Amino acid sequence: METLIQMTQVHHNRLRPKTSWFSVCLICFLLFSSLQAFGQTLIVSPQNDELSERLEAEALSLRVEDDEPPSDAIAAARGDYARLLAVTYEAGFFGAEISIRLAGREAAEIDVFDTIRNVRPVDIRINLGAPFRFGRTEVSPLAPQTNLPEKFAPGAIASTEAIRSAGTSALEAWREASHAKARVSSQDIVARHRQNRLDVQLRIDPGPALRFGALNVPDDSSVRA
Repeated sequence: METLIQMTQVHHNRLRPKTSWFSVCLICFLLFSSLQAFGQTLIVSPQNDELSERLEAEALSLRVEDDEPPSDAIAAARGDYARLLAVTYEAGFFGAEISIRLAGREAAEIDVFDTIRNVRPVDIRINLGAPFRFGRTEVSPLAPQTNLPEKFAPGAIASTEAIRSAGTSALEAWREASHAKARVSSQDIVARHRQNRLDVQLRIDPGPALRFGALNVPDDSSVRA
């Protein structure tokens, strides 16, 4: 299944029960043709409506106006690879394939010194592949009473958001334990494409335990003792 996302909003009229299949097909054909005329498409396969909306919002190449220089569209398209990939990672798709074509040419293969007069149509196609699940999930060392998020566990749908949440939880626990300078010292993230698995190892550097020193209040201070 594929989802076709267009930059223009189209209002669909409800079909009456007696509408013929011929009429339905004709309406769909005219709708698809009129949307294609705008020269901007984003196709996500397999169908994922929520993710398609997020991808569309991040695709800057779909928002380049006709009166802008072609170089702007090329720059936007080149940056879209990373932006769209980040969105797929957030949703757990670490094997997505992204193609961005400007006037039939893959944006990544267009030389920055090429003279291009036309960048329409802008055609973005994303094959999500299978969602990844967490395999190894390790955060160490952990402060006492650390509660890592349930979504960061072996077998759960993998996502960069879950990894960030796990790191944040570990750091907050150390800071509550007087280690204000705790930080993530290293991260090892391995995507195993054959198994659709993501292995994650985060190393935490707690830093020194900090304590308040002596608190001296001058005699003329307005602070009450």
